[in-house]
Amino acid sequence: CRGDRFFTYWSPTPTCTRIRCSSPPRLTNGYRTPSWSYFWRVNSTVTYECNSGFKLIGENSSSCQECEDTSGCIGGGQWDNVVPTCIRKVACDPPSVRNGNYSPHRSEYNSNSAITITCNAGYTARDQRSRCAEYLGYSWSPDPVCERAVSCDPPTVLNGYHYGRRQRYNRNSVITVYCDIGYFPSRTRITCQRTPSLVYYWDPSPNCTQSVIEEVTTSGGDA
Repeated sequence: CRGDRFFTYWSPTPTCTRIRCSSPPRLTNGYRTPSWSYFWRVNSTVTYECNSGFKLIGENSSSCQECEDTSGCIGGGQWDNVVPTCIRKVACDPPSVRNGNYSPHRSEYNSNSAITITCNAGYTARDQRSRCAEYLGYSWSPDPVCERAVSCDPPTVLNGYHYGRRQRYNRNSVITVYCDIGYFPSRTRITCQRTPSLVYYWDPSPNCTQSVIEEVTTSGGDA
């Protein structure tokens, strides 16, 4: 505190400076999001992704945090994770199939390995099989995708069958169900229906139940 008989003042003048981080490192063979910011404030976050044909090793995001030790800390902030690296792929990673699944399950897939796509009720596979394509940088081709069904798939009749030959059945289409010997259908005709949420299904569910023959016995001598 300094001054004379006329006024007093602090020297140097106390100021508050906003904490910030320097620009986050760029990723070789990849990119960060957002790619640019005028001011990287505390709690700013960037995410890292690799280019096609490369695999990310390390944390995929980093946040600007206040430095605990400000010595040598530019702007008072630092990024909490080390920038990851992108290495060239030599196999396909397991796919992510939303609203469905796939088989077989492996930790990685060699070039030309194939998977079969199955979808949840109300969804249908764009393509039932997909392969690991080396020429696409070890990506799946075609993309394993389950789309919302706009029709009924051919029904699967356990212990039975049907003679329908279509790949898709429109709403109100009717199929006759037949059962194997020793089984009988809950209903012989099923109809493609649609819920208000646009999920297509067979009503009733095709079902063949095993026949049960009860033994009839009489008392008091021979029948």
